Amino acid sequence: MIRLYRIFQNPFLDVGVSYSELLACATDHQQRLVANNPGAAFNTLITGMTTALATVSTCASDDSVKLGLRKAAKQAKDTYRTALPGHMGKIYGKVLGHYGSNAPQLNTVFPHGREIFTQSTDDTLQEHLQTVVTALTALSAAMGAVGTAALADAGGLLSTWLGLYAASESTTGAKTSTENEKRAARENLAAKMHVSLLTLSLHFVGAAAATGATLTTAQAQEKAALYFRQDLLEDHPETEGPPEVPANLTLTALGSSNAMATWDPVPGATGYHLWRRGPGETELTQVADVIDPEAETTGLSAGEWFFAVSAYNDTHESELSAEVSYSA
Repeated sequence: MIRLYRIFQNPFLDVGVSYSELLACATDHQQRLVANNPGAAFNTLITGMTTALATVSTCASDDSVKLGLRKAAKQAKDTYRTALPGHMGKIYGKVLGHYGSNAPQLNTVFPHGREIFTQSTDDTLQEHLQTVVTALTALSAAMGAVGTAALADAGGLLSTWLGLYAASESTTGAKTSTENEKRAARENLAAKMHVSLLTLSLHFVGAAAATGATLTTAQAQEKAALYFRQDLLEDHPETEGPPEVPANLTLTALGSSNAMATWDPVPGATGYHLWRRGPGETELTQVADVIDPEAETTGLSAGEWFFAVSAYNDTHESELSAEVSYSA
Protein backbone atom coordinates (compact mmCIF):
# COMPACT_ATOMS: atom_id res chain seq x y z
CA MET A 1 0.00 0.00 0.00
CA ILE A 2 1.29 3.44 -0.94
CA ARG A 3 1.59 5.76 2.05
CA LEU A 4 2.14 9.31 0.86
CA TYR A 5 2.69 10.67 4.34
CA ARG A 6 6.01 8.83 4.69
CA ILE A 7 7.79 11.78 3.09
CA PHE A 8 6.95 13.76 6.25
CA GLN A 9 8.57 11.23 8.58
CA ASN A 10 11.91 12.59 9.74
CA PRO A 11 14.58 9.91 9.15
CA PHE A 12 17.04 11.79 11.36
CA LEU A 13 14.84 11.07 14.42
CA ASP A 14 15.07 7.32 13.88
CA VAL A 15 15.99 5.45 17.08
CA GLY A 16 18.90 3.86 15.21
CA VAL A 17 20.57 7.26 14.70
CA SER A 18 22.71 8.15 17.71
CA TYR A 19 23.53 11.67 18.87
CA SER A 20 27.10 11.43 17.59
CA GLU A 21 25.96 10.01 14.22
CA LEU A 22 23.42 12.80 13.76
CA LEU A 23 26.05 15.38 14.67
CA ALA A 24 28.62 13.88 12.28
CA CYS A 25 26.14 13.91 9.40
CA ALA A 26 24.86 17.42 10.23
CA THR A 27 28.29 19.05 10.48
CA ASP A 28 29.39 17.38 7.24
CA HIS A 29 26.13 18.46 5.57
CA GLN A 30 26.67 22.07 6.63
CA GLN A 31 30.12 22.12 5.02
CA ARG A 32 28.76 20.57 1.82
CA LEU A 33 26.05 23.23 1.61
CA VAL A 34 28.69 25.94 1.94
CA ALA A 35 30.90 24.35 -0.71
CA ASN A 36 28.04 23.60 -3.17
CA ASN A 37 25.75 26.62 -3.08
CA PRO A 38 24.97 27.60 -6.71
CA GLY A 39 23.71 31.17 -6.98
CA ALA A 40 23.49 31.41 -3.17
CA ALA A 41 20.33 29.25 -3.45
CA PHE A 42 20.91 27.50 -0.14
CA ASN A 43 21.79 30.47 2.09
CA THR A 44 18.63 29.97 4.15
CA LEU A 45 19.50 26.31 4.73
CA ILE A 46 23.07 27.24 5.71
CA THR A 47 21.81 29.83 8.20
CA GLY A 48 19.37 27.35 9.71
CA MET A 49 21.99 24.63 10.05
CA THR A 50 24.53 27.06 11.53
CA THR A 51 22.03 28.26 14.14
CA ALA A 52 20.98 24.71 15.04
CA LEU A 53 24.59 23.57 15.45
CA ALA A 54 25.35 26.61 17.62
CA THR A 55 22.42 25.69 19.86
CA VAL A 56 23.68 22.12 20.18
CA SER A 57 27.09 23.53 21.06
CA THR A 58 25.60 25.63 23.85
CA CYS A 59 23.80 22.63 25.31
CA ALA A 60 26.57 20.08 24.86
CA SER A 61 28.35 18.66 27.88
CA ASP A 62 30.16 15.72 26.27
CA ASP A 63 33.76 16.43 25.30
CA SER A 64 33.56 14.51 22.05
CA VAL A 65 30.46 16.45 20.98
CA LYS A 66 32.10 19.79 21.74
CA LEU A 67 35.28 18.75 19.95
CA GLY A 68 33.27 17.65 16.91
CA LEU A 69 31.46 20.98 16.84
CA ARG A 70 34.68 22.97 17.11
CA LYS A 71 36.29 20.98 14.31
CA ALA A 72 33.17 21.25 12.14
CA ALA A 73 32.89 25.00 12.69
CA LYS A 74 36.54 25.46 11.75
CA GLN A 75 36.25 23.24 8.68
CA ALA A 76 33.11 25.01 7.48
CA LYS A 77 34.84 28.35 7.96
CA ASP A 78 37.92 27.14 6.08
CA THR A 79 35.77 25.78 3.24
CA TYR A 80 34.07 29.16 2.94
CA ARG A 81 37.40 31.04 2.95
CA THR A 82 38.79 28.76 0.23
CA ALA A 83 35.82 29.38 -2.06
CA LEU A 84 35.46 33.10 -1.27
CA PRO A 85 38.09 34.47 -3.74
CA GLY A 86 36.26 32.75 -6.59
CA HIS A 87 32.92 34.20 -5.54
CA MET A 88 34.38 37.69 -5.18
CA GLY A 89 36.03 37.32 -8.60
CA LYS A 90 32.58 36.81 -10.14
CA ILE A 91 31.25 39.93 -8.43
CA TYR A 92 34.31 41.85 -9.57
CA GLY A 93 33.65 40.64 -13.12
CA LYS A 94 30.08 41.96 -13.03
CA VAL A 95 31.24 45.42 -11.94
CA LEU A 96 34.13 45.39 -14.42
CA GLY A 97 31.87 44.33 -17.28
CA HIS A 98 29.44 47.15 -16.60
CA TYR A 99 31.82 50.05 -15.90
CA GLY A 100 35.15 49.10 -17.49
CA SER A 101 38.62 48.53 -16.08
CA ASN A 102 39.47 52.16 -15.20
CA ALA A 103 36.13 53.06 -13.64
CA PRO A 104 36.16 54.61 -10.14
CA GLN A 105 33.24 52.35 -9.25
CA LEU A 106 35.64 49.40 -9.14
CA ASN A 107 37.65 51.13 -6.41
CA THR A 108 34.45 51.95 -4.57
CA VAL A 109 33.38 48.31 -4.43
CA PHE A 110 36.89 46.88 -4.00
CA PRO A 111 38.96 49.64 -2.30
CA HIS A 112 41.59 47.10 -1.21
CA GLY A 113 41.44 44.96 -4.33
CA ARG A 114 40.30 41.36 -4.47
CA GLU A 115 43.42 40.11 -2.66
CA ILE A 116 42.07 41.36 0.66
CA PHE A 117 39.59 38.47 0.72
CA THR A 118 42.51 36.05 0.73
CA GLN A 119 44.78 38.04 3.06
CA SER A 120 42.38 39.37 5.71
CA THR A 121 41.99 37.68 9.07
CA ASP A 122 38.69 36.16 10.18
CA ASP A 123 38.20 39.08 12.56
CA THR A 124 38.29 41.68 9.76
CA LEU A 125 36.60 39.79 6.92
CA GLN A 126 33.12 41.02 7.86
CA GLU A 127 34.28 44.63 7.43
CA HIS A 128 35.55 44.00 3.89
CA LEU A 129 32.43 42.08 2.87
CA GLN A 130 30.25 44.84 4.27
CA THR A 131 32.16 47.41 2.18
CA VAL A 132 31.27 45.49 -0.98
CA VAL A 133 27.61 45.18 0.02
CA THR A 134 27.34 48.89 0.91
CA ALA A 135 28.94 49.99 -2.37
CA LEU A 136 26.79 47.66 -4.47
CA THR A 137 23.66 48.85 -2.67
CA ALA A 138 24.37 52.34 -4.01
CA LEU A 139 25.28 51.14 -7.51
CA SER A 140 22.85 48.28 -8.13
CA ALA A 141 20.02 50.41 -9.51
CA ALA A 142 22.28 52.00 -12.13
CA MET A 143 23.73 48.60 -13.03
CA GLY A 144 20.34 47.03 -13.61
CA ALA A 145 19.90 43.26 -13.46
CA VAL A 146 23.66 42.68 -13.26
CA GLY A 147 23.90 44.96 -10.24
CA THR A 148 20.93 43.29 -8.55
CA ALA A 149 22.56 39.88 -9.02
CA ALA A 150 25.93 41.13 -7.74
CA LEU A 151 24.32 42.66 -4.66
CA ALA A 152 22.38 39.46 -3.94
CA ASP A 153 25.57 37.39 -4.21
CA ALA A 154 27.52 39.76 -1.95
CA GLY A 155 24.71 39.92 0.60
CA GLY A 156 24.50 36.13 0.65
CA LEU A 157 28.25 35.82 1.19
CA LEU A 158 28.09 38.32 4.07
CA SER A 159 25.16 36.64 5.82
CA THR A 160 26.71 33.20 5.43
CA TRP A 161 30.02 34.40 6.88
CA LEU A 162 28.31 36.06 9.86
CA GLY A 163 26.68 32.74 10.71
CA LEU A 164 29.82 30.66 10.24
CA TYR A 165 32.03 33.06 12.20
CA ALA A 166 29.55 33.37 15.06
CA ALA A 167 29.24 29.58 15.28
CA SER A 168 33.02 29.16 15.27
CA GLU A 169 33.45 31.68 18.06
CA SER A 170 30.63 30.30 20.20
CA THR A 171 31.81 26.68 20.16
CA THR A 172 34.79 27.47 22.38
CA GLY A 173 32.46 28.59 25.17
CA ALA A 174 29.94 25.74 25.14
CA LYS A 175 28.26 25.24 28.51
CA THR A 176 26.54 22.32 30.18
CA SER A 177 22.73 22.53 30.08
CA THR A 178 19.85 20.38 31.28
CA GLU A 179 18.82 17.13 29.62
CA ASN A 180 15.59 18.72 28.36
CA GLU A 181 17.57 21.51 26.65
CA LYS A 182 19.94 19.01 25.08
CA ARG A 183 17.01 16.90 23.84
CA ALA A 184 15.30 19.95 22.37
CA ALA A 185 18.53 21.05 20.66
CA ARG A 186 18.97 17.59 19.15
CA GLU A 187 15.37 17.49 17.89
CA ASN A 188 15.78 20.96 16.39
CA LEU A 189 18.95 19.86 14.59
CA ALA A 190 17.17 16.78 13.22
CA ALA A 191 14.31 19.03 12.06
CA LYS A 192 16.74 21.30 10.19
CA MET A 193 18.30 18.27 8.52
CA HIS A 194 14.84 17.11 7.41
CA VAL A 195 14.06 20.57 6.02
CA SER A 196 17.33 20.45 4.08
CA LEU A 197 16.51 17.01 2.69
CA LEU A 198 13.05 18.09 1.53
CA THR A 199 14.24 21.44 0.16
CA LEU A 200 17.10 19.91 -1.79
CA SER A 201 14.79 17.19 -3.14
CA LEU A 202 12.38 19.82 -4.46
CA HIS A 203 15.33 21.76 -5.90
CA PHE A 204 16.57 18.70 -7.79
CA VAL A 205 13.10 17.86 -9.12
CA GLY A 206 12.46 21.47 -10.16
CA ALA A 207 15.82 21.78 -11.91
CA ALA A 208 15.13 18.61 -13.89
CA ALA A 209 11.58 19.69 -14.76
CA ALA A 210 12.86 23.05 -16.04
CA THR A 211 14.75 21.16 -18.74
CA GLY A 212 11.80 18.93 -19.54
CA ALA A 213 13.41 15.89 -17.89
CA THR A 214 12.14 13.49 -15.25
CA LEU A 215 14.39 12.78 -12.27
CA THR A 216 14.86 9.05 -11.73
CA THR A 217 15.36 7.52 -8.30
CA ALA A 218 19.00 6.72 -9.11
CA GLN A 219 19.63 10.29 -10.25
CA ALA A 220 17.96 11.69 -7.14
CA GLN A 221 20.13 9.50 -4.88
CA GLU A 222 23.26 10.57 -6.72
CA LYS A 223 22.41 14.26 -6.28
CA ALA A 224 21.47 13.82 -2.65
CA ALA A 225 24.80 12.07 -1.98
CA LEU A 226 26.54 15.35 -2.83
CA TYR A 227 25.00 16.89 0.30
CA PHE A 228 24.34 13.93 2.63
CA ARG A 229 26.72 11.11 3.62
CA GLN A 230 24.62 8.06 4.40
CA ASP A 231 27.55 6.23 6.00
CA LEU A 232 27.80 8.83 8.76
CA LEU A 233 24.40 7.75 10.05
CA GLU A 234 25.47 4.12 10.37
CA ASP A 235 26.88 2.40 13.46
CA HIS A 236 30.56 2.94 14.21
CA PRO A 237 32.84 1.20 16.69
CA GLU A 238 33.72 2.79 19.99
CA THR A 239 36.60 5.23 19.73
CA GLU A 240 39.54 5.88 21.97
CA GLY A 241 39.50 8.26 24.90
CA PRO A 242 41.11 11.70 25.14
CA PRO A 243 44.90 12.07 24.78
CA GLU A 244 47.13 13.12 27.65
CA VAL A 245 47.44 16.75 28.67
CA PRO A 246 50.44 18.37 26.91
CA ALA A 247 53.41 19.15 29.15
CA ASN A 248 56.25 21.67 29.23
CA LEU A 249 54.56 24.57 27.44
CA THR A 250 57.20 27.25 26.76
CA LEU A 251 56.95 30.70 25.14
CA THR A 252 59.95 32.17 23.29
CA ALA A 253 60.01 35.77 22.02
CA LEU A 254 60.23 36.28 18.25
CA GLY A 255 59.86 40.05 18.38
CA SER A 256 58.08 42.78 20.30
CA SER A 257 54.60 41.40 19.55
CA ASN A 258 55.24 37.79 18.46
CA ALA A 259 56.20 34.62 20.33
CA MET A 260 56.66 30.92 19.57
CA ALA A 261 54.86 28.41 21.80
CA THR A 262 56.30 24.90 22.03
CA TRP A 263 55.40 21.84 24.12
CA ASP A 264 56.11 18.12 24.33
CA PRO A 265 54.38 15.92 21.71
CA VAL A 266 51.51 13.77 22.99
CA PRO A 267 51.23 10.10 21.87
CA GLY A 268 48.08 9.50 19.83
CA ALA A 269 47.27 13.20 19.35
CA THR A 270 46.24 14.28 15.86
CA GLY A 271 46.44 17.99 16.65
CA TYR A 272 46.72 20.69 19.28
CA HIS A 273 44.86 23.86 20.28
CA LEU A 274 46.76 26.83 21.70
CA TRP A 275 44.78 29.11 24.04
CA ARG A 276 45.63 32.54 25.45
CA ARG A 277 44.23 35.46 27.44
CA GLY A 278 45.61 38.96 27.38
CA PRO A 279 45.98 41.73 29.94
CA GLY A 280 42.65 42.39 31.64
CA GLU A 281 40.94 39.33 30.10
CA THR A 282 39.38 36.63 32.28
CA GLU A 283 38.81 33.79 29.82
CA LEU A 284 41.12 31.88 27.50
CA THR A 285 40.48 32.06 23.75
CA GLN A 286 41.64 29.48 21.22
CA VAL A 287 44.18 31.12 18.88
CA ALA A 288 45.75 28.22 16.97
CA ASP A 289 44.87 24.75 15.67
CA VAL A 290 48.08 22.94 14.64
CA ILE A 291 49.35 19.45 13.88
CA ASP A 292 52.89 19.83 15.26
CA PRO A 293 53.61 20.70 18.92
CA GLU A 294 54.41 24.35 18.21
CA ALA A 295 52.55 27.50 17.16
CA GLU A 296 53.42 31.13 16.57
CA THR A 297 51.24 33.65 18.37
CA THR A 298 51.06 37.24 17.12
CA GLY A 299 49.55 40.60 18.05
CA LEU A 300 50.80 40.60 21.64
CA SER A 301 50.43 44.05 23.14
CA ALA A 302 52.49 45.16 26.12
CA GLY A 303 51.58 43.41 29.35
CA GLU A 304 51.28 39.95 30.87
CA TRP A 305 49.71 37.19 28.78
CA PHE A 306 48.72 33.66 29.81
CA PHE A 307 48.82 30.57 27.60
CA ALA A 308 47.64 26.95 27.76
CA VAL A 309 47.52 24.08 25.28
CA SER A 310 45.28 21.04 24.72
CA ALA A 311 45.70 17.94 22.56
CA TYR A 312 43.00 16.17 20.58
CA ASN A 313 42.44 13.03 18.54
CA ASP A 314 39.60 12.12 16.18
CA THR A 315 36.97 12.00 18.92
CA HIS A 316 38.19 13.64 22.13
CA GLU A 317 40.16 16.60 23.45
CA SER A 318 42.33 16.66 26.55
CA GLU A 319 42.02 19.04 29.45
CA LEU A 320 43.98 22.28 29.18
CA SER A 321 47.53 22.33 30.43
CA ALA A 322 48.50 24.56 33.31
CA GLU A 323 48.62 28.21 32.28
CA VAL A 324 52.04 29.71 31.51
CA SER A 325 52.62 33.47 31.77
CA TYR A 326 54.49 35.55 29.20
CA SER A 327 55.40 39.24 29.33
CA ALA A 328 55.27 41.09 26.03
